[in-house]
Amino acid sequence: MATLGVVTISVAQARDLLQRRSPAARRNVNAVRAYALAMRERRWVLNGVPLIISNTGQLRDGYQRLLACLEAQTPFETFLIRAAGPHQAGECPPPVTCGHESISPALAEQYLALGASGKRLSLARVASLATDLAQGREAFDAQPICFARSGRLLRGRHRLHAVIQAGGAARVAVIRGLDEAAAETYERCTTRRSQIAGANQFGDVALAAAMANLLWRHEQKTLAMPRAKANAVEISQIIAEHPRLLELRGFARRTIRYGRASVMGYAAYVMEREDAALAARFIAILEDTAPRRAGHPLLALCMKLQAQRRRKTPQAEQLATLLAGWTRFKARQTRVAADEVFRNQPGARAL
Repeated sequence: MATLGVVTISVAQARDLLQRRSPAARRNVNAVRAYALAMRERRWVLNGVPLIISNTGQLRDGYQRLLACLEAQTPFETFLIRAAGPHQAGECPPPVTCGHESISPALAEQYLALGASGKRLSLARVASLATDLAQGREAFDAQPICFARSGRLLRGRHRLHAVIQAGGAARVAVIRGLDEAAAETYERCTTRRSQIAGANQFGDVALAAAMANLLWRHEQKTLAMPRAKANAVEISQIIAEHPRLLELRGFARRTIRYGRASVMGYAAYVMEREDAALAARFIAILEDTAPRRAGHPLLALCMKLQAQRRRKTPQAEQLATLLAGWTRFKARQTRVAADEVFRNQPGARAL
């Protein structure tokens, strides 16, 4: 059972927690700078966004705030969610209270009626959280819903909408009694990223997610889906079902002179599924230096792709150009193979 409470993180503790961060954690320079400035100027307020530590002791959320603590060399007060183990925090100082509540769709509607910030609602995030809830994923309730002392909803609209969309109750961390000023700090908080196994190096998660999103958009998206991007859960599922996408990261990066890495990687995966042997030849040509011999079957395609890259042509147009070139290449290779078979037939020379 997770424990939730208020703690004061010292500089030494921040340094220790950073040693146990997730491999996917990345510095957000603007967030760290803003947090550090608030800490140095004693403007830091308890805003309900917690540090999250997993049952294995790994830091799962709060990376930017800990970096700011080191930069400012100033302790800061924060909520702490610890997935398991003894709770080392003291009791919540009044009037702030924290705990867990079972929130039904009806209660979620009541909470949403209490008002929240005018920030635009992300339908993709709501869908992602609703999927987490429907599938019983613990990631759903890792972040708390926050209320001001006045009762106004400060944070948690996406989780409440997800409860309504999923149509089932959820046990969620709830924090009440915060200062109204806390609402101004939520804009800097980062959104959750896709958890992609095997993509922990710099840029891997973003590239893998972009390729997965292309697959979702061209192969799984329906007219009933108004959103333009797959949510975090869908991206993780696509990578799990299509692990070859991760393996094509190297090719994608080596051929960025022709188009965006996500376009090159996803297009290569489409080609391999159509004709693996022929795709290997096509990919090998692109991966080497651009064809320079006049009359080379891919010379015109490479020149067009490079021109589009310089003009920063939209992703969809780059993909269409590359796959059209692949279709012509396949057709040409089929004709060449048919001519070769014909020439090798008995009596063909006499004709």
